Amino acid sequence: MKRTALTALSMAAVSCAMGATYMLVEQTDGTVVKYDVDKVTQVTFEEDAQGVTVSGEIDGYTYVDLGLPSGLKWGTYNVGASKPEEYGDYFAWGETTSQPDSDTSYSLATYKWCNGDYDSMTKYCTESYYGTVDSLTTLLPEDDAATVNWGRAWRMPTRAEQDELREGCDWEWTDDYNGTGVSGQIGTSKANGNTIFLPAAGYRSNGSLNSVGRSGYYWLSSVNADSNCSAYVLNFYLYHFDWSNGYNRQDGQSVRAVSSGKESTDTNQGVTVSGEIDGYTYVDLGLPSGQKWGTYNVGASKPEEYGDYFAWGETKPQAESDSSYSWETYKFMTKGIDYWRGVNKYTVDDGEYNSVPERNPVWYNNNGKFIGDSLTTLLPEDDAATANWGSAWRMPTREEQDELINGCKWEWTDDYNGTGVSGRIGTSKANGNTIFLPAAGYRGLGSLYDVGSNGSYWSSSLSAGISSYACELYFYSLDLGWYNLSRQGGRSVRAVSGK
Repeated sequence: MKRTALTALSMAAVSCAMGATYMLVEQTDGTVVKYDVDKVTQVTFEEDAQGVTVSGEIDGYTYVDLGLPSGLKWGTYNVGASKPEEYGDYFAWGETTSQPDSDTSYSLATYKWCNGDYDSMTKYCTESYYGTVDSLTTLLPEDDAATVNWGRAWRMPTRAEQDELREGCDWEWTDDYNGTGVSGQIGTSKANGNTIFLPAAGYRSNGSLNSVGRSGYYWLSSVNADSNCSAYVLNFYLYHFDWSNGYNRQDGQSVRAVSSGKESTDTNQGVTVSGEIDGYTYVDLGLPSGQKWGTYNVGASKPEEYGDYFAWGETKPQAESDSSYSWETYKFMTKGIDYWRGVNKYTVDDGEYNSVPERNPVWYNNNGKFIGDSLTTLLPEDDAATANWGSAWRMPTREEQDELINGCKWEWTDDYNGTGVSGRIGTSKANGNTIFLPAAGYRGLGSLYDVGSNGSYWSSSLSAGISSYACELYFYSLDLGWYNLSRQGGRSVRAVSGK
């Protein structure tokens, strides 16, 4: 932008000496530059090209701090871009990847959360007129394009946060941002003068790209409560900058991420709550099986609580005594037979070592023939998760524990979320959601062991070929895996659901 001045000059003084006239210009550093007025024909003020302010970086993505009351940080470019002037990717609302180009892309036929019609929404629906009611009004992390693509420190903004952005900046349309030829809106913070740029990337609908260079459409994280087939959008063009509620969820629009400023390396990280089943919250970690994991242990009410301890196949914790969680007190035990040889449910042929009748009379008859039940997975009536949380929940199998282990990046913390509780934080490799397993230790022979140093979580699977053992997920600060341990010990239970 250029402005020409032929009369008054700001920050200038005129000095006359020996018939000559000089213009003295004082600069911001206090120095003075003198010009001979007779040699000046025109004064032009030229502004430098305006770039966005980079205040810092979170998980590899730069942000600008606009001094907003909430302290929220805004990304300096769109999700799918690498610089402010790039348009980035287009996302249907609640989808986390851009759709391939086709005549039907970004249409009701290709939208993830409907069955082809405006009145068949399958998620984020509050009115039966629009589909299946789940009463969800704000995107869960696994459906948030910012979180899935940039990590758990980032998310899409709410309508209130967009209002804060709009009111917290002075906005100016440009047809040529920073000499790139890209149109859009430049926002300058009223609080600290920092700047942000939103390119007019247009939108995609029914296979077409529309309004590029003329309008910007940026998804917010809230569904339209009055019309569930649409969601809230930050919309702008040359003379307009505001939110709108009338844009179809299946359209492909831009996403600008926001962050509270917490790095993902911060171990004081709360777990992700993706939803609720029968009164118990779960986290969806994007695992191939689709299994949802409870956010806290059975017997607890929050992630940092240890919860109850169960012998394998028992559905209530044992009363404290010198013999609790021993073979003597174990539910599935034939009295009068020493140690593990009296186990009378969930028995398999253990092979030659245990097949001698006098050693194992419960599993083999006098002819050495196996007469056990061959059950290898807990039945619902013996599953502590099902018995305590209801039929929608159960204990995980060994394979599902393996999926959890391999599907997350794990780190040890000595102070989960400021509670002083030790354990393992898992961050999903698929969607960035988090889970926490406290190091609750275990119970045996009336005592509690290794609290704060080890975690021991039953699976529903019997150990292969050893009837007195079951599989568990076990961890400490340096290792995480599964092991086979004696069934009578009291260990933690974390429930899963496929609902």
